[in-house]
Amino acid sequence: MELQAYAYEEQEDGTEGELIAIETDAEWDMVEEVLNTFMAEEE
Repeated sequence: MELQAYAYEEQEDGTEGELIAIETDAEWDMVEEVLNTFMAEEE
């Protein structure tokens, strides 16, 4: 399975935002934690 993860950054005026690359270890840790939670719920 291939997954791609991005952060969503909303514009300051509340209009459409953009996807930005995840770069920090803290961001990757959060993605991993959420993914593990979803995988555990499926079991």
